[in-house]
Amino acid sequence: MALKLAKVSAQNGPQILKIHPSKEKIDAILTFYYFEDHSHHIAYIPALDISGYGDTKYESHKMACDILEEVFISLSSLSNSAIHSELKKYGWSKAKYSSKKFIGSYIDKEGVLRNFNLSEKTEISEELLSVGG
Repeated sequence: MALKLAKVSAQNGPQILKIHPSKEKIDAILTFYYFEDHSHHIAYIPALDISGYGDTKYESHKMACDILEEVFISLSSLSNSAIHSELKKYGWSKAKYSSKKFIGSYIDKEGVLRNFNLSEKTEISEELLSVGG
């Protein structure tokens, strides 16, 4: 399962995860945060508590995407009830009118600062990305 990424023009939108009936394809809209901590670049996807690190932003982004791909593969192998149970651990809930669509909470920059115990002076950038796999 190779991930395809595209920027979404809106910011601060809801996190969305759609698992297609065959479970061989998962589409998502997720916020990625980027910052530096202890001389490492960090890419963080709070909706699934995934982080990647590296010497550059690109390396951290690639590691986070590799982990995200593994999460998607793992989810694809689960039963529908197990998928729901697993996503619920991260604050996701099923959409009202779709059994395959999940909605996650948006975590803002202040939440990221708290989660990583970062200084308020830490520069954080964010991107809302459409992810398909």
